[in-house]
Amino acid sequence: MTRNIDLDGVGVLYNNAVANIRELMKAHLRDEVGIRPNRYYDEDIGNPEANSIAIDVVGHSSDIRSWVGLQKRNYVTEITVNIWYYHEQLNDNTRSVEVKNIIGRMGQMFLKHNSVNGFCSPLGCYVIGSEYFQRRLGNKIMTGGLVRLVLRKYHTINNLD
Repeated sequence: MTRNIDLDGVGVLYNNAVANIRELMKAHLRDEVGIRPNRYYDEDIGNPEANSIAIDVVGHSSDIRSWVGLQKRNYVTEITVNIWYYHEQLNDNTRSVEVKNIIGRMGQMFLKHNSVNGFCSPLGCYVIGSEYFQRRLGNKIMTGGLVRLVLRKYHTINNLD
């Protein structure tokens, strides 16, 4: 019989990841990236405001790293996250270079603060990539950028029955 192991509850794990990313961004975006978003969303939504951030957990994978005795297992969980930066509605003055610079600095910010408020200690996070986008949302076209992160979380599970 195979037993499914709930690593602190996947929903709790995702919520903690999003909350820690949001707090890190609130603390450092203005000084290190040069933007101050009007709003943060805890998931990607259909009709965001301009100059906002949406943090969307895509999924996770877990690897067993060691088995200590019969009652303890150590895991490393990698959580993949998309961070959508909605810059503005597409217009004649939209400059893709400006948005690309912002998302590049955002990726550097995550590399600098790779523990993500201690959530990922000691393993850290890494940036998979970033890209500029023009995205149709409802009756408007938003420009912005997408930064993809992988957060690495270490777990110890006790008392396996």
